Amino acid sequence: MPESTIAIVGIGPVAGWFDQSTGVIEVGETLDPALVFHEVGHAWFNDDFSLSRWINEGLAETYANLLLERAGATARQPIVPTAGAPGAQPLSEWDFPVTLPPDADSERYGYETSHFVVDALVDEVGLDAMADVLTAMERD
Repeated sequence: MPESTIAIVGIGPVAGWFDQSTGVIEVGETLDPALVFHEVGHAWFNDDFSLSRWINEGLAETYANLLLERAGATARQPIVPTAGAPGAQPLSEWDFPVTLPPDADSERYGYETSHFVVDALVDEVGLDAMADVLTAMERD
């Protein structure tokens, strides 16, 4: 994992991102703690960890919210997915957008649903067992 740095930039409609190739995190000027924790999570949860976007995004969002709770801040609660919601798709097919701007409904559904699924998994197995799962994933 490369050492990460955070760049504060005016990045328009995208709230932030982690550039895996450089280890640079870019976030907007509002410095939303949830966003910063989420993007820092991508230093671990990225294509070196899993090639499935939904797994990496779900892990980054779930663990960002755990950090928020530990810091005494309000965590974002997962949103229960709705069958037939705008942008609904199998998470295994949710990939990085090929056009800009990306389809907002598809992105919203993918982020919200991946957060819901991973959060439910962590709730079900617990943090200790999840640490074992993550260690096993890292070791392939």
